Amino acid sequence: MVQGTDMVNDDCVDVFMKASKNGNQALFNNAAQAWNHDFYWKCMKPGGGGKPTGAVSEQIEKDFGSFDEFKKQAMELLDLDGPGCLGMARSWWESTACLLCPAVLIPSCFPGLPILVVDKTIGAGNPMTEGKKPILTMDVWEHAYYLDYQNMRATYIAGFLDKLVNWDFVNENFAKVK
Repeated sequence: MVQGTDMVNDDCVDVFMKASKNGNQALFNNAAQAWNHDFYWKCMKPGGGGKPTGAVSEQIEKDFGSFDEFKKQAMELLDLDGPGCLGMARSWWESTACLLCPAVLIPSCFPGLPILVVDKTIGAGNPMTEGKKPILTMDVWEHAYYLDYQNMRATYIAGFLDKLVNWDFVNENFAKVK
């Protein structure tokens, strides 16, 4: 992928993981943003959204109690009216495989505690650099929603969850990390 380097045959994930490890911020930003946006588009489909289906639905019920509680906690994490969103790029839903996460929801290796969490990153950040496995993302930079929603980020988030999420894609991702 990166001509003239040992990464010429690497995929985008390998490139941004190596760049992150080696401190090459410019390469990381470009490769991670390319992957993040590609993943974001796959997380949506026309006529999507609404209550999740399949194994993800069952896990959300187990970890959050209900889809409504899941949405509520996601909205709280995004700190819609506070400084916590300044510079935030994406909200991620991920399976952590026993890692602690600096989010409202703290996953655990212990049976019966959450394995799905909502997290957020800044800039080109990607949870894979911390050993986490993303299953869904939502771009919350203004460029993702401003033309349709202007400063109404909460309305964008609700619309994304209610009308766009590709639960089939999310279930495919979840099956890979279960």
